[in-house]
Amino acid sequence: MSPYFSLPKGLGKRKRDIKDDSHDDRSLFSGGRTVRRRFAIDSDGEIKIKQEPRDDDEETDRQDNDSDGADTIDGDEEYQYSEAEESFPDSPLYDNRLPHIKQRLSTIAEEAEKILAQAGCSTEDVQILLSQVKAVRSFPRPEPKLIGLVGNAGQGKSSLVNSLTDIPGLAKALDTGESVTWVPMIYGRPLPSQENRFAGQIEYLDLPSIGKLLVDATRDWQAYHIEKPANLNPDEEEELERHANAALFIYQTVFCDTEDFGTKTIAAASLTRLCTSNASTQQKTTSLIRQAEAVMAWARANNSIPPDFIDTDSKTELHHWLDLHTDPGNSIDVPSLWPFIKQVNVGVSGSRVLDSWTVADLPGLMDLNHVRINSALRTINACDHLWFFDQIGRMSSKNDIRKLVSKYGKPFKGRLLAIGTRSAENVSQSLVSTYARRGINIAGLKEYKEARAAAGHKLGGLKRSKKNLAQYNDTNSSHRSANIRHQIKELKQSIESLDDDWWAKVVQGRNKFVTRELQRQCQTFMPDGSPLKVFCVSNAHYMARKTGDRQKNFTLPIAATGIPALGAHALATAAPAAFKQLTDFVGHEFAVFLSGLALWSGRALTRGRAQLVNVISRPRGDVPRLFQNITRDVKTHFHRRITSVLFRRQDHFTAAASRVMDNTISPAAWSTWNAFLRRRGNWSTNKITESWNELLSEEVRNQLETNMWYPFTDHCREQIGDLQRQVSVAVESIMNYLKREPAAIGLPMRTFESALEAHVEGLSQLFTTAQDELERSLRAIILDVVNDGEDNYFAAAMKPAYDECLADYGRGVLRRWCHYFRRYLSRPGQQSPFHIMTEAIERDVHIAIEACMSQLQRNVDKIFEAITKDCRVMVNQQKNTTAEQPLRKAISHFLWKAIPKFEGIQAELAEIEEDYSGKAANFKNRAENRPSKSQARELVLFS
Repeated sequence: MSPYFSLPKGLGKRKRDIKDDSHDDRSLFSGGRTVRRRFAIDSDGEIKIKQEPRDDDEETDRQDNDSDGADTIDGDEEYQYSEAEESFPDSPLYDNRLPHIKQRLSTIAEEAEKILAQAGCSTEDVQILLSQVKAVRSFPRPEPKLIGLVGNAGQGKSSLVNSLTDIPGLAKALDTGESVTWVPMIYGRPLPSQENRFAGQIEYLDLPSIGKLLVDATRDWQAYHIEKPANLNPDEEEELERHANAALFIYQTVFCDTEDFGTKTIAAASLTRLCTSNASTQQKTTSLIRQAEAVMAWARANNSIPPDFIDTDSKTELHHWLDLHTDPGNSIDVPSLWPFIKQVNVGVSGSRVLDSWTVADLPGLMDLNHVRINSALRTINACDHLWFFDQIGRMSSKNDIRKLVSKYGKPFKGRLLAIGTRSAENVSQSLVSTYARRGINIAGLKEYKEARAAAGHKLGGLKRSKKNLAQYNDTNSSHRSANIRHQIKELKQSIESLDDDWWAKVVQGRNKFVTRELQRQCQTFMPDGSPLKVFCVSNAHYMARKTGDRQKNFTLPIAATGIPALGAHALATAAPAAFKQLTDFVGHEFAVFLSGLALWSGRALTRGRAQLVNVISRPRGDVPRLFQNITRDVKTHFHRRITSVLFRRQDHFTAAASRVMDNTISPAAWSTWNAFLRRRGNWSTNKITESWNELLSEEVRNQLETNMWYPFTDHCREQIGDLQRQVSVAVESIMNYLKREPAAIGLPMRTFESALEAHVEGLSQLFTTAQDELERSLRAIILDVVNDGEDNYFAAAMKPAYDECLADYGRGVLRRWCHYFRRYLSRPGQQSPFHIMTEAIERDVHIAIEACMSQLQRNVDKIFEAITKDCRVMVNQQKNTTAEQPLRKAISHFLWKAIPKFEGIQAELAEIEEDYSGKAANFKNRAENRPSKSQARELVLFS
């Protein structure tokens, strides 16, 4: 099939006619309004801040908004405040004894490596030991969990990234009232190949998604310019026009260097021709994918777009690179691929929070680009925590956060936060009076008024004295005038402190009121009745304190901005998992390493003990059966408790969907039908605010979420816990098998048992990880049931109905659309969309369970292989005795001192944990369970 339009011939052969095409469409993705820039790019390509002159007396007259200060771009900034002044939260991870413990562990490993490396022995055993010691020299860094920032445009998500990372200007946050986050921005630790402080990496959509994006854009154009009926109301017409203009802008952006999209007029004609072609949707998709792929390859080959990766110490360069890649407002003279961007990964070094978390700054979920919305929804599905945003003045009065909590509260098991931004905005005396009428009194108002009046009266007197002295020119008057100016300055600072302290009380009072009201509204959607955590922040006031500026009327103290508390919460939330990983490393990897050294250095010449290796393999033979049983039981449980119930209630779901058809969908106008069909039901209007897929499948979702899905996820966690206990018993039984064997007499059993206990500790870590991974997979499945999007199960089941409707047009089409929908919804048995949906859910649950169990079984097998290796080392006849004998003696001497040191480290870790928790929970190496120093030395004296 031939292309619908010509491919680009070459870079720079034809520029767009600026006079004919004024680029007015660049504001389409900001809601139809032009984005006001606070910086400009000069002729050298450098980003310069636009500084407007200010009178000194009016320096404090600035508006409080959560974007102020966010575009302070670059240089070697010097700030009056930084996160380094904030203390770490109370947690064993941040205990000041921990760095010394890590240093002592490193010293033990370094000494062992030095002995092995300098021995001049290169046998196979020594090489294995060297690789093991190198593995324990570096401490594990837990993979950061992912936080998703969710909210509509202009609610301060990007500004919070700047505040939370303590890096002004990291995320673009302009004072526009519109979203400037065009694609998901993922901020985290330094990227693998990063060398400087900042790095950025572009990820593009795959080709099928790009094809879908372009086909959907043609449908948007067709709906407004070709199929638009005459009886549209103004709101519907405006919505259709916005999407049509956005479609044109996408095509002009990508294909601007072709003859068919050179100007707006020509592009409109080309898009209309594309819409009216007789090709099928599949043919159009295939052709558009081919042409998009050609444009992408051509643009990269001709360097018409920046490289997909940047590594820099300059925020200026990072922002310039991001703008060239992702900003629709840039001048379009050559093809740009920003509509095809899936997400941007930004690596940052030197941030406390980003060292512990990865933060996904997501576009508003009302974006015009539905492929990008689907990308944002997939990112949400992959998140471990969600933070919901709204301006504090409307958090409890609007239902936005309540709706989000109702949708995500149970799937995320309460790992949610609500963040009220602009906490210092619209704070006035009338607010205090309003609260007083409601019985909410903020203490100190009378005292503040009196102190403020007295200070104002004194200031007025000083200013009059200064004015009177101005008419004298003698030395005495000059000295008095200077003294008065100094007093005025000090008094102004006192007045500022009075204002700051008082209005901080008002702000905190409102914060408490809004928090209490929002928690009341969301209580029913939180698991186990736990309250929703709410933080109220002012990014503008935090940045003002950081830079030493003043805000209008007052400036909140640092603590009252809410940013330090939120940062401490983030660090405290990440700390338990990180500390557990450290203790697991010490109790498993490091302990296994030392035990392996002891077994190798102390084994004696023995014969006839090879069969002992087969003895310890007996418990391992039972493990595959345990995994098979658990996998089968979990699948059976899901089918019995969920699948069969949904099958039995299929007629009930069909009846509920028919009522939705009668009451909501059938009466809708042609324009509404057309809009919903073009987006496969994933649409909303003033009259129908929910997607059709969510409306039609509401009963299924309620059934699953109310009393079926979450008990099943709890059952999965319990089953994996039972499996862990059974496997641990199998491992621990190895010692009993060995002790019953006469050939084992005289072997270093104490050392082998110590290694075995360390392996059991490693099993605990494996099973905990498996529980978390399965929970994450199951959460993604239920979210694809709850949220409409490209991966929604009911939307996939309804695809034939949408395709049939979209293929029909002409007179009487609305009646036929209704008929197609009713007929498809009422299909019986296995042909029902509800049956298809249920089967798809069960299939994906089975896939998730099998993937989790297979990976877990492979990891458990590795543990058994390590145990077998330890046993083989213990019982096999020595090889290369002459070459290795001096090294064995050196290792034995090293272990004589190292093992007591290691035990001391274990004891100190247990003590640290007990200091913060009251008891050394789940830490096996307590003082009463550890051997004495004399017993420890026996571990390396086997004869």
